Amino acid sequence: MSLTEQEMQLLKSLVGRVATLENQLAEMRKSTNLFDRIVAGVRNALQSLRIYGKLLVETTDAEALLVRKAGDTGDVFTVDTTNGRIGVNTAPSVAMHVYSASDNVESYIETDKVNGTASLRLLNDAQEFRIYLSPSDTFVIRDVTNSLNVFTFAGSDIFLAGTQYMKETAAASADIASYGQLWVKNTTPCELWFTDDAGTDTQLA
Repeated sequence: MSLTEQEMQLLKSLVGRVATLENQLAEMRKSTNLFDRIVAGVRNALQSLRIYGKLLVETTDAEALLVRKAGDTGDVFTVDTTNGRIGVNTAPSVAMHVYSASDNVESYIETDKVNGTASLRLLNDAQEFRIYLSPSDTFVIRDVTNSLNVFTFAGSDIFLAGTQYMKETAAASADIASYGQLWVKNTTPCELWFTDDAGTDTQLA
């Protein structure tokens, strides 16, 4: 069976199209391999990423910035821009949330300067307090708004400012050697008492 001239032209056209398609598929495979190599290179580079200068993360997400252990074995640092929170070893449920699975968890505010001060400030709309360790190694709670050190611990001495209120109680607590107790007895009116480490009660007022 012989083919007509028209059929021969159609067959040649189909063969040419098949060859073109095979070439296109080969180029696609090359492109895919190149893309895979690029992805692998970027992944390797990100494993030791260093940023010099400014880094801007502009998104609203509960995990806008996430630092995680290898193998997805735990989140170490989370920035939640949806709620304005930061979490260390946990998904934050408050503004600053630090979690540890061990028995003890610590946070440091440290200076190694001889005359340095380590401090923490607490503010609301009307009041500011500052808790700090002074250059003289004195621990202070300061009412910044009213310029008053309300509590100072220096060496073995404690200094208090203002009137001291003590809740009345029926009796002193258990005796501890080398310690005395100052307490308010629940009489009417209440009375000021002192108890020594032998358990002897003495009314002061």
